[in-house]
Amino acid sequence: MAVRRTHYDVLGVDRDASSVDIASAFRDKLAAMKVEPDVLPEAIESLRDAYQTLASPERRAEYDESLAPAAAMRPSRAIAADDSSGSGRGFWPSALKYAIPVAVVVFAIWGWKRHKAPPPAPAAMIV
Repeated sequence: MAVRRTHYDVLGVDRDASSVDIASAFRDKLAAMKVEPDVLPEAIESLRDAYQTLASPERRAEYDESLAPAAAMRPSRAIAADDSSGSGRGFWPSALKYAIPVAVVVFAIWGWKRHKAPPPAPAAMIV
């Protein structure tokens, strides 16, 4: 089953992107497309259509309402990238968050207990 690309996917921005982010992404993508010789005119037209829709607050609101709930609830790319790198949610990051301070405390107590106090000074003998 083919997934329909949204205007957000075309521009490479998240759903909560600001108008400045949208304009910047459009300029960057358009410049990259103009450099490549084998870019289809349909791709450039799709990029311009996405920008024109998302740049207008009224058109963007209508477009957001027209999106399917599955596409609207899809996680952002930033979160997906974090999950794929292994630093996302899971057992080990949570365990390390607590294990490191516990290890520091254990080593501090161990070092304190291991430290030997200097022997007491010999008592002075009175003759």
